[in-house]
Amino acid sequence: MIRIAVLSVLATLPLLTAPSAPAQPPLQPAAPPCANPWVNDPLVVYAITQGTLVGFIDDTLIVDAAGSARRVRSTLDGAGSKAVVVQIGVDAARQLHIALSQAGAGVVCDGPASPIPTPRKSLTLLREGTDTRGHNASWLVAQPEHQALEQVLDSFIAAHFPGF
Repeated sequence: MIRIAVLSVLATLPLLTAPSAPAQPPLQPAAPPCANPWVNDPLVVYAITQGTLVGFIDDTLIVDAAGSARRVRSTLDGAGSKAVVVQIGVDAARQLHIALSQAGAGVVCDGPASPIPTPRKSLTLLREGTDTRGHNASWLVAQPEHQALEQVLDSFIAAHFPGF
């Protein structure tokens, strides 16, 4: 009987002494709320970047809480680079934020890697304020969970940046 007890203790010993995961640093205390006199906090940042077989792509959309939307396209040689800022209004900025939230932008995860050189799309959804939490997801080839986001963004871009 004692032999069985000793053997069972010895069998669990490696489990008790196994190396554990590295300790995580302690969370920093939350910053006290700050005054926010500027109402231009970014709400949506959408970027398409990467080198492809046809050239380099860098296309960014930033929509802020004050109702400004900026679209910037950059090329390596600068020849096709362009930037446009439009005033869409606070309501349109919030509507985009709501539509993306309803399409899952606050919870969608990164998409899988792709073996072909394809542009990476990255969407960051933020909340108004100086100390906000955001959510970011990136994908190369849109999975079903990313397709709804792309539809919302493509419709917004077509409406507010025609011919860009």
